[in-house]
Amino acid sequence: MRIKLINLILVIGILVLLFIPSCKDKEPAEEVDPLAGAELPTGIADLIELLKEPHQASINEIMNRLAESGTDAVPALIELLGERGSPQINAINTLARIGAPAVPDLIIALDSAELQVVYGAARALGEIGPDAEPAVEKLQDVFSSTLKTGQVTIMHALVKITDDPDIIVMIRAALMVEDLRFDALRVLEEYGPAAASSVPVILHYLEAPGSSARIQTIRTLQAIGPEEGVAEGIANRLQDTDILVIDAATKALGEFGIAGVAATGAFIEAIETVEPNLQRGMLHTLGLFAPEGRDAIPTLIEYLGSEDPQVRREAAWALGQYGSDASSGLAALRELVESDEFDYVRTTATGAIELIEGIN
Repeated sequence: MRIKLINLILVIGILVLLFIPSCKDKEPAEEVDPLAGAELPTGIADLIELLKEPHQASINEIMNRLAESGTDAVPALIELLGERGSPQINAINTLARIGAPAVPDLIIALDSAELQVVYGAARALGEIGPDAEPAVEKLQDVFSSTLKTGQVTIMHALVKITDDPDIIVMIRAALMVEDLRFDALRVLEEYGPAAASSVPVILHYLEAPGSSARIQTIRTLQAIGPEEGVAEGIANRLQDTDILVIDAATKALGEFGIAGVAATGAFIEAIETVEPNLQRGMLHTLGLFAPEGRDAIPTLIEYLGSEDPQVRREAAWALGQYGSDASSGLAALRELVESDEFDYVRTTATGAIELIEGIN
């Protein structure tokens, strides 16, 4: 009996071992789209019902079918704006595909007593873009009377529709409202150079108490460009208490290139107060200020002796950007080539020497 039991156990074990690999080899079952291979309905009402269902592989085709129906589908799509989540998003995207023909009805929808419809209509107008220009005046009216959520939605819609100076003035005024400030800064960032007239006001928010607001202010100014006072204002944040603000300021000034050269002195002063990971970015930016930023050359030579190899590499790269003006750094660069333990530092130093000596 004991032998039979052992044999039975062995047989079961063998069967299990044979069965497991076959399970591993099986591909996971694919999700089946219930509409795959089936004809989509042609009626607007039926297509709207399908539009309400999330995660459909056929959603793009459903939106196209509705968009082909043009203004006939608009009332039902606007009604769908009152729903939250994917149904509203699908309705917005479909209205955007219909485009300009949907604008008149969307303007009317901005007067809806249902705020969700108002917000959805504003978003749809934004997605339509410049073709929604006729809605600008109505969006301004609604902005002045709606809640914060609606105001934020309208600001983000308007930047996609128009760069009218009056609209930019309206958004600039929103900076004065604490609850709207962050989004107003983001919208002005999207406007970029078109928002240049707002620079004097935006500069004030480089001193905002929240670091996220200071970072967004820097990004907004970076997008607008190196207008008068911008480089100097951003440079004042190089000794911020938040390293993320310092990093944002360094990147913005680097993107300005030579136009940011007014910040050279601020970098020279700040670099000794920060950790190596920030020093690297600062040194790189000083290289981008070449040749006008030549006052930085002594500092760049000094940091060739940093304990951090990546700092040494950035200092060497930056020196090379100044060409013959950086000849006073040749001895230190040659020392790196001869004795630095890291190949990438030696390679960068070699390249810098060649640039300074005019070999390349």
